[in-house]
Amino acid sequence: ALCRAYNNWVSDYCNANSRRLKPAAIVSLHDPELAAAEVERAVREKGHVCAVVLPMPVNGRYVHAPECDVLWSTIQRLGIPLTFHGTSGGASRDYVSNRFVGHPNFRTLNHASAFPQELMLAMGAMLVGGVLERFQNLRVGFLEGNCSWLPWWLHRLDDQWHKYGGGEATRLSALPSDYFKRQCFIGTDTDEELLRVVIDEIGDDNIVISTDYPHADGPFPNGVAGFLDLPGVSFESKRKILWDNCIRLYGFDGAALLQQAAATA
Repeated sequence: ALCRAYNNWVSDYCNANSRRLKPAAIVSLHDPELAAAEVERAVREKGHVCAVVLPMPVNGRYVHAPECDVLWSTIQRLGIPLTFHGTSGGASRDYVSNRFVGHPNFRTLNHASAFPQELMLAMGAMLVGGVLERFQNLRVGFLEGNCSWLPWWLHRLDDQWHKYGGGEATRLSALPSDYFKRQCFIGTDTDEELLRVVIDEIGDDNIVISTDYPHADGPFPNGVAGFLDLPGVSFESKRKILWDNCIRLYGFDGAALLQQAAATA
């Protein structure tokens, strides 16, 4: 009910300028069947363009649990992406950074840890847990948790699958990194100086942009300008990260969007 109320509100908010603002439907893994129904409603009735799920477990249920397949199947059928976006403000006992609660400098440690580490674990579950083996047309975004850790994490997952995958019950037909490159995208912050290393290691086809607007620690109003000045990253890579890859993630018609922009300029 809370997700439904938020999804209604954010749709109304985006209607103030529907050419520039697109709503994203938040759903919860408390009940995957209800979540699937809410995604269907939000997309068909309210114009939402993706589904957003927290990367943390819910009551012990994680994203590669079989009962979540009804949600992934619905998202895939609707042709929208599944996006993971973390938080540092929740109280769930499953949050990885809760070990810092009550200890010195909790706020900084919590915020530094929760976003990237929860995305790493969710990504591991989606890739190694067989979700993208079962749903090979599902596009997945891992957003607002940096991208600099990605090359090492994919290498680690591949290495561990080589060593232990032969004994696992759920079979994979490709390496974890292959699934990522085929179906996944990751968000870079506008000031992430190690982006150049990520591009050197895995290329620039699977990276999108995050400005973190309107949070107080975000770079508004100079986020995009700062990204364009980021050293060590080519203009062509920046263009793909700002536009081409985002179009692919969300399944938008890029030519139509450019025509709309030209018509209203």
